[in-house]
Amino acid sequence: MAKKNISKIITSGSLNKKLLLYFENAGRKEYQESPLLTQAEENALFHSVKTPAEGKKWNDYLDKYEKIHQAIDNMAIGYQKIQTDYSTLRAYILLWNSIENAELLANYILHETKDKKERAKIAKKTLASSLISFVFTEKKTDKEGYIELNTENKEHNLKGLLKHIKEELETNIIAFLSLKTATLDFMEETGVNLEVFKERINRYSEGIYEPIIDWNKYRSDKQYFYEGTGLYARLNKIKKVYNSTPNLEELKPDPKLIKKIKERLFYYEK
Repeated sequence: MAKKNISKIITSGSLNKKLLLYFENAGRKEYQESPLLTQAEENALFHSVKTPAEGKKWNDYLDKYEKIHQAIDNMAIGYQKIQTDYSTLRAYILLWNSIENAELLANYILHETKDKKERAKIAKKTLASSLISFVFTEKKTDKEGYIELNTENKEHNLKGLLKHIKEELETNIIAFLSLKTATLDFMEETGVNLEVFKERINRYSEGIYEPIIDWNKYRSDKQYFYEGTGLYARLNKIKKVYNSTPNLEELKPDPKLIKKIKERLFYYEK
């Protein structure tokens, strides 16, 4: 904002413009961004409020500003929790992929041994080695003498763990989106519609929508392993088995939760 416009608002601007300028500047300072006002301009703007009616409106605006600020702080906490869970889910997805690849590689080598009994003997000896260890995995051989690394049973349930993290993430993302909607609604309804707040909210939202893993195989929002026909088309029929990430296209704010947030966070008396 040009300095001449700032001076004009301080000396002769409407109270609404003064409030918008003062609290936009306050928000920028809170988030350690470049302030719009010098300290002298900030003081002059504050002291330009003269009448009791203006003071009351100032305090009312301050109350709403603080409520929105608290909501965005809560959004930041939710965002960090979601990002932590994204990292955890990504790590377990990569573990699952490594286990599958290890099984494929081992069986590719075992396939060179044509005698089933000899193949089973080599496989069992390999699995018995203390050097071969996989977490969340049951190691065994199948009836053909190949290695089977099972990640889905009562004692070793990596897939169950992935499902649990995914479901928890879906719940937390819906809560985040509901808080975001409730906050933006309150900002619009009250006129405390500060750019600095909207920018902060958008920053968190963009982080939520970044792909957890850039790999179609494990993404629930992707229908296919690969685009194509033939072998790829047959592979795509089992794609749902690997869907491990939340599908953000399907996750929406919860109207009941939005209502509850507004009642508890915004529309109450201190």
